[in-house]
Amino acid sequence: MTIVSHSHGYIFLKTRKTAGTSVEKWLSGALRPGDWITTAPENLPLPVGIWDTANTVTRFGRLERGLKRVCRYGLGWPPGPRFREHMEAGAVRAAVGEAIWTGYFSFAIERDPWDRIISLWRWRQHARGAAPDFDGFLDAIEADGTDLATRGYSNMALYTIDGRIAVDRIIRYNDLCGGLARLCSDLALPLSPGELPFRKAGHRDSADSPHALTIAQVARIARICAEEIDLLGWDYRKLYGAPQRP
Repeated sequence: MTIVSHSHGYIFLKTRKTAGTSVEKWLSGALRPGDWITTAPENLPLPVGIWDTANTVTRFGRLERGLKRVCRYGLGWPPGPRFREHMEAGAVRAAVGEAIWTGYFSFAIERDPWDRIISLWRWRQHARGAAPDFDGFLDAIEADGTDLATRGYSNMALYTIDGRIAVDRIIRYNDLCGGLARLCSDLALPLSPGELPFRKAGHRDSADSPHALTIAQVARIARICAEEIDLLGWDYRKLYGAPQRP
C-alpha cells in the first residue's frame, strides 16, 4: 500500500510484517479529497473521493471495483499514478514524479530481521495451514528463492534505491507508537497513536519470540539479512540480550 497525502505533504510506503495494515487504516482517518491511496487487499472503505483509491468508497462495492478496473486498466482513465501494495521506493518515485518525491516527507516502518522473519514464518503457517519448521524456513530463504512461502522476507527494496535509504524516515517497529507520535507532531496530523488498530493480531504463538532463537538461528538470520543489519544498525544483543539456547 502507498499513501500520497497532498493535504499533509507525506508519502507512506508500506513494508511487510510491520503493522502496515493497521497503520494504513489509522492514517486514512486524516485523508482528504485528492489524496492518493491504495490499501491492502482487504479493500478497506476509505473517506476519500471515488477516483482517489482502488478501494471501495461506496456501498456498491462489487460494481465499483469492476468499474474502476475497467476504467483504469482498460481505458487508462482517470489519469495519474497507479499504486500497489508493497511498492518499491524506486517505482513510487517514478509514479509520483521527482517534484513530489523530493518535496514531500516520505517514511516507512521496519522491524528487526529476527522478529520479522519469525512473524513471517508464523503468518505463512497460518495462511497455508502448514509450513516447514523454522530451520526449514531459513533453508528455503537461503536456497534459490523459488519457494513462494519465503517471498518478501526482506523489506529493503521498499525503502531503498540502489542500496541506499531513499525515504526521509524509517520508524522502528519496536518503538512504533513513539515513532508515530513524533510523526504526528512533525506533520501536524490530527491523529493519536493510541487509536492504532492492530488488524492482524492473533496469528502468532506467544512462545515465538526472538528470545527463543538458538545461537545458530540468530547467526543464520544475521547472515541472510546482513545488508539491512549493516544499513540500519540492528544488533540482536542490544535488542534481546545474548541468545539463551545453544
